[in-house]
Amino acid sequence: MALKTILTTAALALCLSIPGMAQEQTARDSAERAQRQLDSLRVHSIPLGTNLFYWGSSTPNAHFWIPLGENFTVGMVGGIKAWPRWWPWDNDPKIDSKWRHFALVPGVRFWPKENYRGLWLGADLLWTHYNVGGVTFPLGLYPEVRQNRLQGDFFGLGINLGYSWWLSKHMRLEVEAGVAAGYNTGERYQCAWCGAKLGDVKGPGIVPKLGLNLAYNFFKEKKLEEVETITGPVDTIRRPDPVDAPEVFIPTIPVVEDWKGIAGQLEKDHPVLRPSSEYQPYTPDRILRKEEAPLYVFFELDKSRLLREFDEPTAKGKGAHRNNGPVLDEIMDITSKILADTTSSVTKIQIIGLASVEGTPRHNQALSDARALSLQRYIQDRLHIGDDMFDTVGGGAAWTEFRDELNDFALQGGGAGLSKEQIENLISIIDSEPNPARREAKLKKVDGGRTYKLLRENILGDQRNSGYLRIYYDYVPDESAREINEGIKLLEQKDYAAALKALEAKKDDPRSLNAYAVALFYNGREAEALELLRKASAEDESAARNLAQLERIMEQRAAYEKYLKDMEEYAHLRYGR
Repeated sequence: MALKTILTTAALALCLSIPGMAQEQTARDSAERAQRQLDSLRVHSIPLGTNLFYWGSSTPNAHFWIPLGENFTVGMVGGIKAWPRWWPWDNDPKIDSKWRHFALVPGVRFWPKENYRGLWLGADLLWTHYNVGGVTFPLGLYPEVRQNRLQGDFFGLGINLGYSWWLSKHMRLEVEAGVAAGYNTGERYQCAWCGAKLGDVKGPGIVPKLGLNLAYNFFKEKKLEEVETITGPVDTIRRPDPVDAPEVFIPTIPVVEDWKGIAGQLEKDHPVLRPSSEYQPYTPDRILRKEEAPLYVFFELDKSRLLREFDEPTAKGKGAHRNNGPVLDEIMDITSKILADTTSSVTKIQIIGLASVEGTPRHNQALSDARALSLQRYIQDRLHIGDDMFDTVGGGAAWTEFRDELNDFALQGGGAGLSKEQIENLISIIDSEPNPARREAKLKKVDGGRTYKLLRENILGDQRNSGYLRIYYDYVPDESAREINEGIKLLEQKDYAAALKALEAKKDDPRSLNAYAVALFYNGREAEALELLRKASAEDESAARNLAQLERIMEQRAAYEKYLKDMEEYAHLRYGR
């Protein structure tokens, strides 16, 4: 019996406490709604205010602001002081001081939080007409009006910074500081009340601004809507917090690059390789040194014997020692790999032999031919390639390369130990003398031969090489890449069923996994899509990005579905439906 009484009492206490808890929650909700309503009214209200500091100069003033949205206001500040001193009735001409003026200041304010709350940044235009003399301003401002009188106008553009506090529902306190810069035009007189004109005053000026503003915001308070208060236990049911719908899946699906065989892969690190479609025969006007990443090998002066390395006695700096070894090894390595490949092949090895401009044209032509052939024989001796695979040309003396290098030095203001004027003189000789032998003879005579010596030491050594070597290749078309890209195109066209069919046929190609997983997702096979993306993400950055996005969407979807279920239950309990 005692236990039954205790349980009954506890149940009754619980039932009595439930309405009280609901009423407290309702009161809090009402207060929050009232505050939101008040904030909305304030943001869109129009204030009228005055600057208390401005009154310190005995200047009646006022300002108003009009809201433009929730973060911008435009308005006007105005002030007028029609009497000469502090009190309007103090008009004694024996006192040698006067200060009259009026000002109009249209402006705009930006409120980062919301209108009339917290910090603002402002800009304004200033026009003031003044008549002032015999006045000492604080901080040493405007010293010219201490002994004389100035009368005129000031036009300026200003900026200001301020802060606003709400003191009550309608009343605010503001502090602000700013400065305006502009143009002053006026006249200077001998004294405050009389005296001859001393001259005109024109020029730039600065006007500081300091404000302590009191403002009243006008708005009509609306009566807060009555909220039904239910004292039964049902009031304890809380509406679920809103949850955003899941984001839309925007996959990253880059086009699959053509494999291009071993040659295409080697090209990424060895740009000396080029597809055969880019081949072009040699012509004397080509500037080989400006073409992208050919390989060069160098020769001794006036010789065609190919050495792995040697010293160049006529050159200085980096050209004094030539090391052909790394270049020759690279040629052998990439060529042998392509020859061993079944998906790509070498179609042409282009070698263009060059000689420096030193010597007779006939000798230089024979030398360039021998140098090009020397490099060809070096490759053939080691890789057993037939002559028909080579495009071997002797380019003769490298006058085109030589002139282009001089022109680069001229554009840089000089180089190779020569001034810009000296280089331009050399270019003029090259351009004006068509005979190569006489051209070289003229170059040798410049400055008693000292210029030619600098050329041999710094430039001509670079022409003693086999010049240009380029390897062209062909490859078996990558049909798998083409078919995968067709599937990607179908995804872009939102033909998801056809895309899935096309990509499923290439699922054994690792390059297809990212696009295949996206097709699975769009066809409702989400678990398979996630599993495939996890498999591909280790090697494919696009798959990793798609995986991260889908996992995030799955979490958002689960939260949103729970919210919808909770809302359905809430509606049932709260409204019986």
